[in-house]
Amino acid sequence: MKYHGILIGDIHFDVIEIERLKYELEESFLSYLNTLEQIDYICILGDYFDHKMYLNNSSIAYCVEFMNKLVSICKKFNAPLRIIYGTESHECNQYKIFSSMFNKDKELNWKIIYQPYEEELLPGLNILYLPEERIYSKKQYYKDYLGNKNKYDYVFGHGIIQAVVPSNMTMDFKDEDDSDNHTKKSAPVFTAKELSYICRGQVYFGHYHVNTNISDKLFYTGSFTRWQHGENSPKGFYHVICDINKDEYKNRFIENYHARKYVTMVYGYNDPVMNSEEALLKELDKCDKLVKSHDVDFIKFEFNIPENHPNPQFIVEILNERYRYNDNVKTEVVNGYVEKRRNINKEKLKNTLDEYGMIFDKSLAIEDKLFYYIKKKYDREIPPVKIDKYINGLYTDLLSSN
Repeated sequence: MKYHGILIGDIHFDVIEIERLKYELEESFLSYLNTLEQIDYICILGDYFDHKMYLNNSSIAYCVEFMNKLVSICKKFNAPLRIIYGTESHECNQYKIFSSMFNKDKELNWKIIYQPYEEELLPGLNILYLPEERIYSKKQYYKDYLGNKNKYDYVFGHGIIQAVVPSNMTMDFKDEDDSDNHTKKSAPVFTAKELSYICRGQVYFGHYHVNTNISDKLFYTGSFTRWQHGENSPKGFYHVICDINKDEYKNRFIENYHARKYVTMVYGYNDPVMNSEEALLKELDKCDKLVKSHDVDFIKFEFNIPENHPNPQFIVEILNERYRYNDNVKTEVVNGYVEKRRNINKEKLKNTLDEYGMIFDKSLAIEDKLFYYIKKKYDREIPPVKIDKYINGLYTDLLSSN
C-alpha cells in the first residue's frame, strides 16, 4: 500500500508582504497539489506564523484563507491534517484562531501537535511528532519515544538536529542531559543517531531554513520562501511517498521557483574593482542591470578595502550615494580601511565620553552641566546661578563680568 504525504514547514506568515507570499503559495504549492490524484495526509512542520499578529494586520486574512484551502484539499481526499507547533516566539499560540473554525467539522481529521505524540496516522503508517518545547531534561522527557528501534515509519518535528544546524543557532538549545541539575528549561538538541535509531523510514524537521538532506534518511524541509541573504539553497516543500508493504520511503523536493533571488557579491583586497574608480563603476553598472532585468531581486555588496588603498573614501561614498534610496541593494564595507576608521571613531567617542561624561549625568541640572562643559572646553568658570539666569533670559551676555 502506497501513501502520499505533503510536508511544508517554516512558511512564516507576515515575514514578507502578504501579496508576494500569496503569489508564491498559490503558484508553487497549491498549484502542485491541484495536479495530484492522491494525497493521503498533509503536515505543517512548524512556524506557520512569523510573529504575533493582530486582526488589523493585512496578512491575517490570507493566513486564514490559506488554511481553509488546505482543509478543503484534505476533505476532498479524506486526508488527515497535522500541524506541529514550532518556535514559541514565532507561533505565539495563534493556532487557536483555527480551533473554533475546525474543531466541530466532522469531515476533517485534524490535530495541532503541542507535545510529543505518536499515532497510526493511516493503516500501518506509524508517525512520531516532535514539536519544539522548552523542557528540563531531554532524557526524561522523551524516554518513552527515543528507545524503540525502528518503531516509526516517519518522525516529523521542529527543532535542532545536532551536526546539521550551525552552532550559532543552538545557543538556547540543550544537548546535554547527564547532569542532575535541571533547573532551567531549554529546547532540546536531537542527534541524528537517536532519530535514525527509532525510525525505519525517514525523518523530516522544520526550523532550519536551509533545505538539507542527510544520507537520504534525515531532512530539513527548509523555509518555503526566501527573505534574506545567505540562503541560496532551493526553497520549497516535500512530496513523500512510502510503500508500507515493501518498506520503501521516497521523496520529491518540489522547488518554489517563485522565491525571490538574493545575491551576495564579495570583493576582496586583490579584486580588480579595487584598482580604479572606472573598474568599480563598471562592476556596479553590471550588477544594476541584473536587478533591473529581474534575474536577481536583491543584491548585497561586501567590500574588503585594504588599509593601503589609495582612495578608500571614494568606495564608501560612491556606495552610500548610489544605493542610499534603493531598498533592493545592501552594502557592507568591512576590514582594512573601514575597520581602522571604525576603531579610531570608537576611541574618539570613548575619549569624548571620558572627558564630557557629565553631560549625560541625569542627576545634574542643566546649568551645572554647562558650568563643567565651559570649564573643560574654554577654561572659564561661570557660576551655575549666572548660567541659569542666562537660560531664563535674565542675562543677555553670559561672558559679562556683571
